[in-house]
Amino acid sequence: MTAYDPARVIVAGPNRRIIFSSGNGLATVNGHEVRSGAPFLENDQFMVPARFCLENMGYRLTWHSSPSYSIDLVPIELNNVVIGTIRERQETSTLIIDVQYPRLSGLESTDIQEAMNSYFASRPNATLQQAYQNEKEMIAGGFTQWATEAALNYTVEYNEKGFLSLLFEDYLYLGGVHGNTCRTGYLADLKTGKTYSTLKDLFKDGTDYVALLSPEVKKQFDGMGEGLALSPFEQIRPDQGFYIKGNDLVIYFDLYEHTPYAAGFPEFHIPLSTLSSVLVPELAVLAE
Repeated sequence: MTAYDPARVIVAGPNRRIIFSSGNGLATVNGHEVRSGAPFLENDQFMVPARFCLENMGYRLTWHSSPSYSIDLVPIELNNVVIGTIRERQETSTLIIDVQYPRLSGLESTDIQEAMNSYFASRPNATLQQAYQNEKEMIAGGFTQWATEAALNYTVEYNEKGFLSLLFEDYLYLGGVHGNTCRTGYLADLKTGKTYSTLKDLFKDGTDYVALLSPEVKKQFDGMGEGLALSPFEQIRPDQGFYIKGNDLVIYFDLYEHTPYAAGFPEFHIPLSTLSSVLVPELAVLAE
């Protein structure tokens, strides 16, 4: 069901309610505000971002341009977990804070659920302490014309087969031309509570995953066009950032790592099916 008024568009489905705010590129999914791409009117029809809507309604969307244009829609069997959102906001003339983080319910193990929720609730603390300290120093220095800002959010990238992959983004503005955003990927087994914090955790012992992944990342990076690179790329870092999305392992570069600020976080998708023989046994299900 889709409803529209001049200020917002509502797309509703089973256990999902997406509210698009006209013009600002934001949407609220079951109370969680995220970037979505702005809806728009065309030929008296209201257009909403297809991929965003479908993925949040529990479908995997694949576009094909060859041999002919087509779209595949595959229903996703989501994990039996409810992902709610906790939001904390405060705003003064010198400090703007907007924090959103997940809170899980419905897991079989309440101990695992409590441990995960404790991590989610505590991870903003270091960034917020930076913001509070910077505000204090700015006020002491008489620089009250700029407000210190901290905006922390997350997206659910994978929620299937007993695993949960999230992508956290922490934005911090301490003065200057623009702020800085840091990304942190998160992958956890919802049955055991085990987390996979580094790329090394994904692979069997002895796997040279840097050598394995780097050629494909380089191929995709080189295909992004000349003039984009700030520095040559030869291989990924052993601790390169990653998350899981759909059938892919997604490797990403940090801001300024190899590209200018305006390029954001370049991402490189590697099919998990090509890695099935070297993944640790419990992650083999992700490649199926």
